[in-house]
Amino acid sequence: MKFSNFDYSRFDNEIPIVKVTFGDKIESDEEINNFFKEWLSLYLKKKHFIFLFETKNLGMFAFPYIRQGANILKQIKSLKKNYLKFTILIIRGTIIRNLINMLFTIQKPSQIVYIVKDEIEAEDLYIKKCNNENCDDYTCVYP
Repeated sequence: MKFSNFDYSRFDNEIPIVKVTFGDKIESDEEINNFFKEWLSLYLKKKHFIFLFETKNLGMFAFPYIRQGANILKQIKSLKKNYLKFTILIIRGTIIRNLINMLFTIQKPSQIVYIVKDEIEAEDLYIKKCNNENCDDYTCVYP
């Protein structure tokens, strides 16, 4: 499996969602660059969307990639219009949680990020958000 797979099957929903599933490792700088290019290309569609990141297969990755991710977040925050409504991160392991915490210590997200433990909880959160229900009981990282 390549490093990242973008699933647009729910992009035409009333509240569009883009699911990104990660492979276990980054094989090359080209893979990470392609991931960031596709991420940024979503903003060119000029359509509001939600990110869902599935990290269950994600292994360790080097600090320079965290730094690169922080630079992308900074770039997104500087856009005149941010089409991202919020992000749902499915995180099962401590290592990935710590790497994500490091990323958000370097650069805060542009929109709220919800952290959940599995796909069921992610779907429940998505439905609650679509119905404008209270989501205060979820773990969040604020911009």
